[in-house]
Amino acid sequence: MPLTSEPKIIKSGTQNQSVSNTQNQSVSNKPNNVHTLGHLDQKVRSKFITNQLLFPLIDLKSPLNKSYWHTYYCCNILLQDGKKLTSKYCDHRWCVTCNRIRTAQAIHSYFNEVQSIKDRHFVTISRRNVTERNLRTEIDDLIKDFAKCIRKVKRSLKTKIKAIRKLEITFNPNTNEYHPHFHIITSGHVGNLIIQTWLGMQGIKASIKGQDIRPSNVGDTIELFKYTTKLFKIERKRKTPDGKQIIEIDAKPLDKMFQALKNRKTFQAYGLTKQVPEQIENIMSQQYECLDERIEIWHWDEGIHNWVTALGEILTPTNHSDYYSILIK
Repeated sequence: MPLTSEPKIIKSGTQNQSVSNTQNQSVSNKPNNVHTLGHLDQKVRSKFITNQLLFPLIDLKSPLNKSYWHTYYCCNILLQDGKKLTSKYCDHRWCVTCNRIRTAQAIHSYFNEVQSIKDRHFVTISRRNVTERNLRTEIDDLIKDFAKCIRKVKRSLKTKIKAIRKLEITFNPNTNEYHPHFHIITSGHVGNLIIQTWLGMQGIKASIKGQDIRPSNVGDTIELFKYTTKLFKIERKRKTPDGKQIIEIDAKPLDKMFQALKNRKTFQAYGLTKQVPEQIENIMSQQYECLDERIEIWHWDEGIHNWVTALGEILTPTNHSDYYSILIK
């Protein structure tokens, strides 16, 4: 939609925050679902990065192409009613916006339960790296083997256990191999038994070097609920000549991982009463205290990297393309 006037910043009841502060804020579910200008700016940043990620994925003409296009339209339109914004969400793994919401929901559902585990430890179990061709089969085998491993641990202990596990995949560009593995939070005793049982089951497929156990902290719990695979890499120590932060996107291995993870459950809880929401609501409303009360329609403008009205008002003051440079590998 063409702008009818020069873009201008929407009036806000909350003073603008610095870019450095808003970029580091995480999603939080506040009482009554009230969010601040910082959260709103984070929403803009998430949509901006999602679209930068999508374009190279779409160019691959992948079997997931239709789903990638579905994400392109995620939150394209925001309907404002008073201080509330309502939009449609795609609920795909590669959508930064939906992942932020899913992470917040998961933390809200499980955080206290996980923190209550006595002698809490962070466990990693894995097997040898695999090629792209074997990735999907390897994921299926890992999930089946871990289920068998947990059953053996329960029989050995003769008691219920408390644990939560997440499937994660990393890619090694030097070897062109993939490393699917599990992160688990459980007690130290159970964690050590899981590693021993896992190694006994895997034979030459796994080595002691690929397993790890260490005391868990709050940061581990939060990390557990984040992305199954890193969607992009922020080059902390390297910037462009004009000072922009570099975001590196390696689209092809990402696409292969998303294909392998299709219809696969990445979280599993054992002995915990809460359930991680596997899906977010297709249509969701969020209230932002910083907004002026009004009835308005906001549409995403890819040229401005922000939501705007028909009269050219910009939802938040930050243009994230001024701070980030996207590097496509």
